[in-house]
Amino acid sequence: MRTGEGPWSQPGWITGFLAEHGPQDPEEHRKFFTGAFPTLIVVDYAEARQEQVHRLLRSFLAHHGDPQVRILLLARSAGVWWEQLRSDIDLSRVGICARRPLELTEPLGSDSHGLEERYERIAGPLAEHLVSLPAGPSRPYTPPTLKVEALAALAARPRPCRTYLELHVNVLGALLRSLDLRGNTVPVGETPEDVVLWHEWKYWKAALEEAGLHISPARMRQAVAVQALLSPTTGTEAVSTLARLLCYPFPVRDGDECPRLEQVLADFYPPSDLARWGSMHPHAVTARLLAIVDREAPGFLHRVLTGASDQQRLSGVRKLLRAGDSEPLLANSLRHGVIGHPDLLLDPILHAVGETGKPQLWLTALGQQARATGNADIAAAADRRARALRSSAWLTPSNGDALSSRASGRLPSSPSRGHHR
Repeated sequence: MRTGEGPWSQPGWITGFLAEHGPQDPEEHRKFFTGAFPTLIVVDYAEARQEQVHRLLRSFLAHHGDPQVRILLLARSAGVWWEQLRSDIDLSRVGICARRPLELTEPLGSDSHGLEERYERIAGPLAEHLVSLPAGPSRPYTPPTLKVEALAALAARPRPCRTYLELHVNVLGALLRSLDLRGNTVPVGETPEDVVLWHEWKYWKAALEEAGLHISPARMRQAVAVQALLSPTTGTEAVSTLARLLCYPFPVRDGDECPRLEQVLADFYPPSDLARWGSMHPHAVTARLLAIVDREAPGFLHRVLTGASDQQRLSGVRKLLRAGDSEPLLANSLRHGVIGHPDLLLDPILHAVGETGKPQLWLTALGQQARATGNADIAAAADRRARALRSSAWLTPSNGDALSSRASGRLPSSPSRGHHR
């Protein structure tokens, strides 16, 4: 568990995120329930960490629902994984997970005046932070002038925002574009995520030059995509993974380009736990990067998944399913990957699809594509999984809104606090 400072820390409380790749021994959880201080444990992407969440909650129950411990589960959807959690463990006897998940993705509405106010509230602090970065803007700027220029760009090119995350990415994209005199270097038809990625490349380029590496933007995007999808636990495993997927010669030796690039990746996006690699955030920007790589190098992401270990493959599938929510073409590409490699990708897909917000739609599209290409077995498997999901108690009209929610599991006395990624 990582303790934090700032908004997650309150006087007298130990707070932090549960490490995804931390120790797996249930005894390691005992420390949470035997400490002298009250503890808030936050589990991000809880829908993809069911076994770990089960172990944590069983330890919680073994300590009779210690009132000094609170558990906050953050998820992109409250689907079948949530109902399985509630049915597998007798949580109701201590009063947790008994309430309806707390929805934190309510529509922003279409009130243009309200949207402008939100833009302004976000743009001010972000402008101050960007101007103060060590790299600095490419031309003299003060936060007020940067803010005014970005707000003017947003007013001229309005983009509907469904969530607060989209709102923040829109504002950040406008601010970053205003920082750059060479605005026409951003790809044509750019999205705010494209602008963020373009500025990310500037930092990648500086890091590569410092390491004495000459790597093209497209190849660097592939390297970061590998980092986003896979989670090697050691430097040796990370180097061999990168060498295999980027076609570096074997054997890899110290001082070669591959280990130096791997070190750049490890330094650039440090892990939040015991994994070797972290990844880029927010997930909407990562999704855009994966979509660009899939367009530039068709089949590359399939090769990343099919060559990985079973555990890494399942993790990568989960991340691609999540990315497909905001990048429909990426979701379509993943379905084609399943049809092309059913022996390796079908089972992980069927296992993980219930963690998404709209598993029925995803499976229906998979079945249609499979039938259109003469893959009756895949279509039948997708149909069986869809029927199983339909028979689950959670899939009712009254729960439709919950499918796009983020779930919060907590003690009845816990404060109704939310966290947006």
